[in-house]
Amino acid sequence: MIYSNLTHFLILTLYSYMMYNVTIQETLAKTVQVNADSQQNAESIARSLYCNCDVVLSADDFVCTTFKVKK
Repeated sequence: MIYSNLTHFLILTLYSYMMYNVTIQETLAKTVQVNADSQQNAESIARSLYCNCDVVLSADDFVCTTFKVKK
């Protein structure tokens, strides 16, 4: 009888677990000052600085971490 109960326990344990996908997202942020004649131009300049690696975000710019779980 012990073997039967152990087998039943193992089957329940094995089948009670599900696979989950957990997305871990870290957010980095940095504020840069640019001289521009409009908000749109300021964003364009900042994008160019970022894309040209003139502005580089690092661990020092860490803001937060989020976790999202899906089946």
